[in-house]
Amino acid sequence: MQEHRTFVLVANASRARLFQREEGTGVLTLIEEREHPESRAKNIDLVTDKPGRSFPSDPHTFHAGMEEPTIPKRHEAEVFARELADDLSRRHNEHTFDELVITAPPGFLGMLRGALATHHNHVSDRVFLWVDKDYTLQDPRTIAERLAAAGLEERGQAPETQPGRQGQDGPEGGKQAPAQGLKAAS
Repeated sequence: MQEHRTFVLVANASRARLFQREEGTGVLTLIEEREHPESRAKNIDLVTDKPGRSFPSDPHTFHAGMEEPTIPKRHEAEVFARELADDLSRRHNEHTFDELVITAPPGFLGMLRGALATHHNHVSDRVFLWVDKDYTLQDPRTIAERLAAAGLEERGQAPETQPGRQGQDGPEGGKQAPAQGLKAAS
């Protein structure tokens, strides 16, 4: 019988760690770690020049900038979210995992959801649990404990339904962990 493989992505805008969760024990084994230092840089360091200028055919009008300005740090976070989504999609195509748990701060979690939704291989359907917390600085044992408190159970067992959002489908079909359950586990 083939082992059921659960991957756990723990990420924020500048760091990501991908773990494999051992079936039966819940122990997390690090597979890969990535850094995206551009997301930590100051906006001023990411901008090389001011917006360009356009000069329309009417010499009496002037427009500075061709489009809405993008906050450089947000752009870099979106780039990193797309890189992570592309990697997860590739791994999904290679059948390296069966289900996925993703934990990230709320803003970056939204970016990851958006980036995963652009992939047509349904990798987002493999997400079993979304957790809106930043665990990137936690050790694997602490992450495993907090995920267990958030509702990550053994494969085939649904999390117990409690008041709040636990046990209900999240926006992408995976389970959404409740904020109150995570605070108690912190």
